[in-house]
Amino acid sequence: MIGFLTRLALSASRTGLLPSRNDSGYASTYFLFMLILLSSLVLGIGFYLQSGFRALLRFHRDNSVSIELSRITAGVADSIQNDPSPDVQCFADQVWAWQGRTGNDYTVNITPVSDRLNLNFTRKNIFDRTSLSLLFMPGKTSADLQQYREDNGLFLSPSAYEGLFLPANLERYFSCYGWANINLADEFAARSLARSLTGSDSAAERLRGTIETLLLDRRAASPGDLRTLLGIDYNELFPFVNAEPLMNINHIDPDLLREILACPDYGVESPEARLSDVLARREAEGIARADIPLVLGVPPDSPILHYLGSVTWFWEISVSGRGKTLRTVLCGLPPESYSGFSEIPGGGLRPAGAFEIKYQIIEQRYL
Repeated sequence: MIGFLTRLALSASRTGLLPSRNDSGYASTYFLFMLILLSSLVLGIGFYLQSGFRALLRFHRDNSVSIELSRITAGVADSIQNDPSPDVQCFADQVWAWQGRTGNDYTVNITPVSDRLNLNFTRKNIFDRTSLSLLFMPGKTSADLQQYREDNGLFLSPSAYEGLFLPANLERYFSCYGWANINLADEFAARSLARSLTGSDSAAERLRGTIETLLLDRRAASPGDLRTLLGIDYNELFPFVNAEPLMNINHIDPDLLREILACPDYGVESPEARLSDVLARREAEGIARADIPLVLGVPPDSPILHYLGSVTWFWEISVSGRGKTLRTVLCGLPPESYSGFSEIPGGGLRPAGAFEIKYQIIEQRYL
């Protein structure tokens, strides 16, 4: 370094930038030049090192933030996975202790994203027979929804349906997360799903035909019927197609629940009174699937029970803090060994077989 400075000074002397050695002010001027040059060099090196140090600090900070976001997310997911009552998920569960929790500048938000109508599979009747038809854009109907899916396929985000529904209603009442219940799925949408899963037009047509047959026979499938109904396509279609209730009665939006209860197809007497009872019960301790028929005053084979159960299948976990957000979607897999509920003499239902839900992360990204 000193040699470099010396050569630079000599070069400057030869080019006339410095006075000659014979000048009386040579020594002081030469020293001043060297001091300025050395100071500039040191400042430059210092700036470079400072920039590198700041970049290193940012890396460690971002890395530590990411680690903390992942740690918190894992804690929330663990609370869902290890729920001591997996067949009854309600606001009294341990996972909701995380909701809105703020600590060390981190905030948690939990959303049960499948407890809404799934725009990919919802049939026309739930719109045509209720006030949910008012959620459409002016001039749009359930027939437009069915044709839109037929023309464009299925989507991962409700925003794809913005041309059909008022935007303010999409996030509140609708979702694209959720399974296709074989008893409720639109047969043409199910055909599109089967085609995308299997790559086979014949498998797609078989599923459409199966759903059409169930409709014509006015027959409902139970989880234990799926292997027979889906036949050779079972391994490719399950769990995307299953017979589990779509929405958790303990988490569904009250306005959406009101419309489902009021649908004349389901024969719920005094739907407003039933709604009040449901809201009170779910705030107190939650409603088990076995108790839903009694609470709603419907028979154990009522078609409304395909809509309303006590399990949330898809969860969104958002953890935010220090300028970053980690969004995670957790998916619950319906158990294959589970064979639904059997009727108890005198009323009510009881589990028939083991009930255990395995959860998997299907989406995770930083925002």
